[in-house]
Amino acid sequence: MKYLFFLLFFSCAHNTDSSNILKKLEGGAGQYHKSVLASEGEYVMCFNQKLAPYISKKLDNKDYRDLKNLLARPLEISLTKKGFAKAAERFLDENKKDETNYDAIWVRDSGWIFFALVENKDLRKAKILLTSLWDYYATKAQRQRFKSIIKNPKLSNDSMKVPHIRFDGNSSDLRSVYLNGKPQRWNHKQNDAHGIFLLALGHAIEKGLINKEDFTKSRTEVLSLFPKYFDRIKYEDFAGAGAWEEVDKINTSSITMVVKSFEKWLEVSKTHKKLFATTKWSKAKVKKLINRGYKRIRKNLAMGGESPDHEINSVSHRREDAALFNIFLPWPLKKLSYSEKLQTLTILEKLKRPFGIIRYPNDSYQGGNYWLPSLQKKSIDGPTLTGDASGTDAFKKRFEKLTPNTEAQWFFDSKLSMIYLQMSKISKNKRSKAQYKNLATLYFKRALGQISGPNQLAADLKPIRNWQVPESINTVLYNQKTYYFASPITPLNWAKASLSMALNRLESSL
Repeated sequence: MKYLFFLLFFSCAHNTDSSNILKKLEGGAGQYHKSVLASEGEYVMCFNQKLAPYISKKLDNKDYRDLKNLLARPLEISLTKKGFAKAAERFLDENKKDETNYDAIWVRDSGWIFFALVENKDLRKAKILLTSLWDYYATKAQRQRFKSIIKNPKLSNDSMKVPHIRFDGNSSDLRSVYLNGKPQRWNHKQNDAHGIFLLALGHAIEKGLINKEDFTKSRTEVLSLFPKYFDRIKYEDFAGAGAWEEVDKINTSSITMVVKSFEKWLEVSKTHKKLFATTKWSKAKVKKLINRGYKRIRKNLAMGGESPDHEINSVSHRREDAALFNIFLPWPLKKLSYSEKLQTLTILEKLKRPFGIIRYPNDSYQGGNYWLPSLQKKSIDGPTLTGDASGTDAFKKRFEKLTPNTEAQWFFDSKLSMIYLQMSKISKNKRSKAQYKNLATLYFKRALGQISGPNQLAADLKPIRNWQVPESINTVLYNQKTYYFASPITPLNWAKASLSMALNRLESSL
């Protein structure tokens, strides 16, 4: 009888939910975008029609200045009272809890935000963010994680025992994100996040943002541990979650960011000898770590991309992956050849879709109807919507719900814009230079097209604000029709930072 009641209740609830969805979709929800022919010769999907003229015309210096003024507020990134940048700012009230946990602090996202702040010449805010991150690394708990792994590298198999890359920025002790009174299980095996922090710190020293007075005892101690940590875990062969925080793989993108950070610190050792000496790093050891990283990077790229050195039927095997933009950004690896960069760019191009860039083929995170459970394929329970999916079983269960060709189309066009701008600068062929520059502008316009317009709904059919930069564009399938909505994770600060950097670099290139 209880079972029958449950079925009746579920059926009524499901029908009510479906009825509400139908009303919204038939009322025109989801038809927010228009196709605009860009001057570069390709159609761009545009959600905010005030940006359509900038997509259709050939941009000059005045247009870029106008866009900077128009996007000044939408691209502004605020810091919390403790000096951190949340992953997303879905609510205007800083104290309102985000049920998706995107109000947490990610080291990786903060690193990209730091570079955007520097390029925007907001150096005061950039230093506050970076030193706050450094203080997080200098906490007793974080330092102890480094020391424990250095003492016993086998502990690095446990994703909660490695140094953490995500935390609650509102807590007094900067602890992990808690769920139901306990630390949420999360795959913190993400060396690219540690790499971008080190890269940002080295860059800040070169820019004069960080000086001798900033090297407190605890900050200096944790800084001294990084080379030992990467050496002990054999970072070049370390299987971690990578930028997408999913199943463990030997990720080219993660190794790349560690190598870049050490390349930067070798430069610091030449220009700021006394500060480098404070780290107690061995230049010889750093050079060896760099060489080990390049060996693995070249092997992976030769085999096809991100994590190809796994069994082909394994969930860890992957060639095309958008995280390979780390090869180029925020600036390129020093020792890769032009042909190796072109090979990587060719891989990234395969991920292009009409509204954005997918992370990788068959990516189930935020796939079709992801935010509308009543419309999803029925399957065995998997992870919660924004929960940990790094275990093989959880990853597979989430994949069961994916409708083919409905992967989320992410806000990575601005990154490809910057990459093509780089290729334009290093190409020796005049025609290629012009083609690359043309593509850099086109991808920038594709990024503009994702910005939300007025009275728009997100993929959960809830309102989002006007002029917001989304995490991705999601697909909703209903009654054999396809609709495209911004992800509810909007605005995303990483996306803001990326678009801001692309805008600055394109303007500077004219």
